[in-house]
Amino acid sequence: MFYKVGLVMTAVVIVIAAFAQRPQPFATLTADVTVNSAKGGFAGFGKNAELSPGIYTFRLIGSTVRYGEGQKISEIALLRMNIETKDAYFTLNGIGDTKTVHVPVDCTLSLFFVPGEPTYDDSGTVTVEIKRHGPNP
Repeated sequence: MFYKVGLVMTAVVIVIAAFAQRPQPFATLTADVTVNSAKGGFAGFGKNAELSPGIYTFRLIGSTVRYGEGQKISEIALLRMNIETKDAYFTLNGIGDTKTVHVPVDCTLSLFFVPGEPTYDDSGTVTVEIKRHGPNP
């Protein structure tokens, strides 16, 4: 009996330790296609998150965006960091798509949409999860 209890307790501790080591969400951004479009410029649009230096993974976790009535759901997220780096602009293409990026300095990440001017029948939101893995390498 004590042997079985000991095995169960060990298994529970291993599962808890494994979960605790997984990166937890740093932030979740949800942008609306009719509110957070580029609108001809890159200042003051989109949904933003402030990032400090480190390694981040971005994952597209949801989309209800439709570009026009009767169109299928678009599963694309456009992201931009306001720093000069090779990953300053990137996309996530499809639910579950991820991108891991090294952020060398403090910056603002924006989740936004193109076209710049949404039409009357565009609708929906896109949601991106952000996980921070630690400091700079």
